[in-house]
Amino acid sequence: MGSIGQRLGTRFVPLGQMSHLLSTGATDALLMALATVSGILVARLLGPAGRGELAIAVLWPSVLAAIGNLGLREAFTYELAKAPSLRARLTGLAILLALGQSILLVVLGFVLIPWLTRDQTPEVTRSALAFLWFIPANLLAAYALGLLQGDLAIAIFNMIRLSVSIVYFAAVLVLWAMGAVTVWNVTLGLLLANYVTAAFGVVAVLAKYSATWAIDPWLTKRLFSYGIRNHAGSISSFLNQRLDQMLMAVMLAPVELGLYTAAVNISGLARLGSGAFGTLVFPKVAATDPAEQRTVAQLYSRLNVTITAASGLVLMATIPILVPLLYGSAYRPSVVPAEILTVAAVFVGIGQAWAGSLRGLGHPLEPAKAELISLVVTAIGLALTLQLWGILGASVTSLFAYLVSSVYMYIQIRRLLSLKLREVLWPVSWAVIRSRLKPLEAEM
Repeated sequence: MGSIGQRLGTRFVPLGQMSHLLSTGATDALLMALATVSGILVARLLGPAGRGELAIAVLWPSVLAAIGNLGLREAFTYELAKAPSLRARLTGLAILLALGQSILLVVLGFVLIPWLTRDQTPEVTRSALAFLWFIPANLLAAYALGLLQGDLAIAIFNMIRLSVSIVYFAAVLVLWAMGAVTVWNVTLGLLLANYVTAAFGVVAVLAKYSATWAIDPWLTKRLFSYGIRNHAGSISSFLNQRLDQMLMAVMLAPVELGLYTAAVNISGLARLGSGAFGTLVFPKVAATDPAEQRTVAQLYSRLNVTITAASGLVLMATIPILVPLLYGSAYRPSVVPAEILTVAAVFVGIGQAWAGSLRGLGHPLEPAKAELISLVVTAIGLALTLQLWGILGASVTSLFAYLVSSVYMYIQIRRLLSLKLREVLWPVSWAVIRSRLKPLEAEM
């Protein structure tokens, strides 16, 4: 098999794929930077209580969109990676299904949200109802991104992903300059950002692939078959990340949710590089010959572990300084939860590459099962700890739940690809990474 360094220099991670990794990693870094700066600015201007109210306003429409997409984004990625000749048919289906699902979900939201926000201020309820119109934009953008990811059209894929954060950041800056940063106005700014992204995504896929405007029963069945199998994991993952906030929105004061949101945001920096590996290993494994899938999964995993673990260690050392410096002294109670959530984020980041490999192998149910197990752990943990320990209990619960999820996915990776723990967790040296960057730098 040769050394890890030798394999990094072969077709298993060719120059084009290394370029994809670097561009996606750079995009993730910029997304994280924009989200962090926007989040800090909004948190400081609204204060912990206002930040908690904003979290509640955008929470419930986001939950409806996540539940209602039925895993179709990943299904579009998988189908296009397997059958590029279906581009036009998949593009038409993506837009038609997104619009059809959106109608049902928005109507459902207008029924549920007044009840879910009954204990909140009228501004929170009004903002949440307005943000329901996020759902069509979210589904259109998600399915467009799924198609582009499956085709490995990474440049336009990353540009579309960036657009939502850039527009939102610009909206926050305008509101700040006008002295108009309120829960309602920030909600509208986020809504605008999502519609700009949706328009960008739809135009991009129509220009690139054109579209066949017909509901193909055979292809639709295939999409829903893969999507629903994958969706259990996707929705479990989403609920793992949001269940704590959902329960806090009902059980705790907005100020505590605001503090917890700050801890979640800062700890997410630990996953700065992991998103690129999870994004690219999925279509890469799906499109790779079965004899080579083991090596692809191993290399992406080890590169991911190297970057994610290093990011986590640096972040943990600096959080006690960063939180009060960036968010203000009012957010000092977020420090310890943020430390705990950083460790949890490292496990999430490592699991992203494993989940991508499992989906690419045609086993979307395995990451789905991992997330479902983790969700059960989260629900039990929050029931036991949230009222007793507040946001600290939620942080510990998240850490344990993500650890359980990662362990389960590793067991499946070992079963399917015979990869030992050392083969997926042993860090890659900087010298090896540097050796792959040199040819790329020569081309730039």
